[in-house]
Amino acid sequence: MKFEGSGSRVRHRRPAAIEEVPGSIRGVEIEMWQRGCERSEWSVVEAHLDDTVVLSGRMAAPFLALGAADETDLSFAIRLAGDRAWTMNGHTMGPRDIAVLGRRGELTSTTAGPVHWLALQISPERLFRYSESIAGRGVYLKHGETHLLTPQDWQVGGLLRALSKAAELAASSPALLSNAALRHGLEAQLMHALVRCLDIEPLPLRSHHGRVAQRAVSYLQEHDREVIYVADLCLATGISERWLREALQAVYGTSPMRLLRLRRLNQVHRDLMAGSAGASSVTEVAMAYGFFDLGRFAKSYRQVFGEPPSATLQKRAMRPASDPVAPAGERVGTA
Repeated sequence: MKFEGSGSRVRHRRPAAIEEVPGSIRGVEIEMWQRGCERSEWSVVEAHLDDTVVLSGRMAAPFLALGAADETDLSFAIRLAGDRAWTMNGHTMGPRDIAVLGRRGELTSTTAGPVHWLALQISPERLFRYSESIAGRGVYLKHGETHLLTPQDWQVGGLLRALSKAAELAASSPALLSNAALRHGLEAQLMHALVRCLDIEPLPLRSHHGRVAQRAVSYLQEHDREVIYVADLCLATGISERWLREALQAVYGTSPMRLLRLRRLNQVHRDLMAGSAGASSVTEVAMAYGFFDLGRFAKSYRQVFGEPPSATLQKRAMRPASDPVAPAGERVGTA
């Protein structure tokens, strides 16, 4: 990836809204829906060492994410202790859990509140060489799969400390990463800690409920601009409402009706963020996505996004014409 600036290896992005967050996270192709009000700023720091990339993400609001890893690297993700509940492919992530996304590994994630996560990315081939050198045996994870690691406290603690150190340095003193010796030292600590966590056999984060939910989610992604209701989804996927309800409850902790309503609220938010001002625009967009009780719609919208829909439209109208919709707020080589 080409970086602007003089030899900078760090990118610090501050997305203005949830629609801009997926484009700020390297290595995944996802869609995100906001589930509750923002309590801070969205922020993603990306630091390139030599063979690895460290990511630090601060998510400002509870969200639902669905998609897959791209063809680039393996991703090892961990949330910081004390954050609200975070589920990955239907599994509630504990303080010792590490989610491993293989190339093209499917991802479904929900949070109960804002979270701060850290991730380490490396190619499978380089991981094999490091593990062979450090542990005497190479580790290779299958493409297209998502795994769960649950190391011992001391193992995951070492990885968390190394990741936190690298992320803090990238945010506070990014210019230091131009020093080859410093990068080598950071990477040596990261890989030694990661290989120790790989002493245990990773478990696949995939279940029958996960497969059913993924069929439904894939259909929604393929029909991104359309309004989909429960009956439409059951008919199109061949999944009964009972199986769909059980699967979505297991994976996302919600019912099909609530999931699809949340999807439609986020579709409205996306269109308002990208639209133009006009007295009737909110009404037109809301009704286009099946919200005919406008009072109830406005209340639900405010519960999720923390403001009335007219305020979202007004903020978009106040942006300069040259201001890109996404990714906004990118700053290169600084925090």
